[in-house]
Amino acid sequence: MVFLLTRKFRERIRTGELHFLFADNGVEALKQLETSPDVYVVLSDINMPQMDGLTLLRHLNERYPLIRTVIIPPMAI
Repeated sequence: MVFLLTRKFRERIRTGELHFLFADNGVEALKQLETSPDVYVVLSDINMPQMDGLTLLRHLNERYPLIRTVIIPPMAI
């Protein structure tokens, strides 16, 4: 996911138009949001260690109701 996002938006990242934060799990994502209040969108995998995407979504809705969230379901193989 990190590779795909940075590759797709590399020019906008380079010019400073977009900035991405990456977390390995929901707990880490919540910690990053505490120190980065200017986040507008959270992309999250539904299956993560320590805190799954649905639990993260619930915490985001409670603490940060203005942040938009996209939950990515597991890929069907």
